[in-house]
Amino acid sequence: MNVSIWRYVWVAILTMFVFTSRAQNQVYVKELSGRYENHKQHDAINYQPVAELIQGKRVAGFGESSHGTWDFYYINTELIKYMVSHKLCSAVILEVPFVQGLKINEFVTTGQGNIKDLMNGIGKPPPVKDLVEWLREYNLKPENSAAPVQFYGMDVQGSKKNAYEYLNSCVSKGGAAAFPQMDALLKAGNSKKDTLLNAYIAHVEGPLKKLRDTDLLAYKENKTCEILLNVLKQSKDFDAAGPFAFAKIRDKFLAENVAFIERNLIPNGKTIFVWAHNGHIRSGGKSMLQVPMGHHLKQEYGEQYASVALDFVGGSVFVMKNSGTTVNVTENKESKFIRNLTNPASEGVLLFNITGPRLENSLPVNFPNSYKLHSYDVSEKTASFKTKEDFDAIILINNVRSLYEVKH
Repeated sequence: MNVSIWRYVWVAILTMFVFTSRAQNQVYVKELSGRYENHKQHDAINYQPVAELIQGKRVAGFGESSHGTWDFYYINTELIKYMVSHKLCSAVILEVPFVQGLKINEFVTTGQGNIKDLMNGIGKPPPVKDLVEWLREYNLKPENSAAPVQFYGMDVQGSKKNAYEYLNSCVSKGGAAAFPQMDALLKAGNSKKDTLLNAYIAHVEGPLKKLRDTDLLAYKENKTCEILLNVLKQSKDFDAAGPFAFAKIRDKFLAENVAFIERNLIPNGKTIFVWAHNGHIRSGGKSMLQVPMGHHLKQEYGEQYASVALDFVGGSVFVMKNSGTTVNVTENKESKFIRNLTNPASEGVLLFNITGPRLENSLPVNFPNSYKLHSYDVSEKTASFKTKEDFDAIILINNVRSLYEVKH
């Protein structure tokens, strides 16, 4: 190929790049609250438009750009209450250990358990404790008791010890002997852990099958044992994952557990509210090192999965580094940062409707093919997201506060 032809090829490639980078997507923005002052104006937030966008979806992922930031906890819990009260939500699944979520589910559906101990087990703040107690009161009402709203965890982390306790209780109902090396398994170091764990799984699988075949376990108890066995198997791969595979394998297991819970433990019909970090719930973001939970769920549920990110403009957020620290964040001036794509700016709470139908009284805004949100986890950073790929909607809060700066 001669030089002149190569020149035309490069001009064509450059033209395509420029055209793609300048391409715009029409997104609709709606104000949910005209003014928001750190959990003082929650009653003024209009949650109906958010509920409209996800109504009819089987699984809806709701995120947060920082764990430990008060306003994300508060707005997500208030949104759950709104959806439950309007008969739009059948269950809540949080980014907490599966077994701990199981204990909380017992509390919200039967009243068993101590709320203080349960919350200590997941390290969640007062808004989540308030939600758990609210769900319990909701389920107690006669009109709701036949189909109570449920609460589950999805994480493989921190689930093993409590999984042993639950499974041991189940197999004892069939008269099976206790695992003779239980103490050794609980104390085992890495070199012996897998061998003992394999032996334990083999020890309980037989009795559990016998219990299923003889109908000695109720359906829900049977399915709970099934997922707990799977969580133990997941934990072997999870513990063995190196630093480059850790995130990818964790998100795979998060998605597997959500799908199992949806198929086996939650009645069909209403939406399941899945709450995790924005990085987990995004529908896109697939790479060699990471395949987010939301990507797996999008593959599983298609249009029946929706993802809604939560982000902020400024304030103080909690970052999980050095055992946790509060970081003050000023307004980001980058042109692709989401706040700077709207005019005029709001002092309240905005809903960016990216893929759904236009809502009443919403305004069109031109979005680039990619934009930026905050992404605080163990580090302080922003992250880029694709407009039509990662999230169906974004809730943007003007000003937030770290959990530890809010008196409660």
